[in-house]
Amino acid sequence: MKKVLVLSVMSMGLFGCNATTTAELNCNPADGWAALGQSVGQEGKSVRDFDRFKNSCNNLSGSAKSEFITGYTVGIKNFCNYENGVKIASEGLPNNNICPLEMRNMFNKGYANGLAVREENLRKLRRTQQARDEIQTASEYKKVGG
Repeated sequence: MKKVLVLSVMSMGLFGCNATTTAELNCNPADGWAALGQSVGQEGKSVRDFDRFKNSCNNLSGSAKSEFITGYTVGIKNFCNYENGVKIASEGLPNNNICPLEMRNMFNKGYANGLAVREENLRKLRRTQQARDEIQTASEYKKVGG
């Protein structure tokens, strides 16, 4: 029952993170379009996130897209490395295959290793929980029979 409750709460949280309304878009980012692009890249999001701004903001500067892409290029390079692949997988996050081909190999290797470590840790956790359940069942059995 606890597992179902935890999964339900986590699912609601993830759906809440995905909801972005037009009202939340800042059509004039204080740090500039390059900084926004860098942030989007470092979060492992698609460069196409700029399309939300293009479609929702009426008064974009002529250089907004090129500045965003310049920043995004820096950000995605920071995101697409072996260490971050390990981190993303160990946190149970999906591999969105957002990395450019020339960087994808190292990220994917890290992701595969992080996934293997995560799966081993989950197996250990399940074994520990199973052992606790068996001990509790034995304890309850002794109380009833004793």
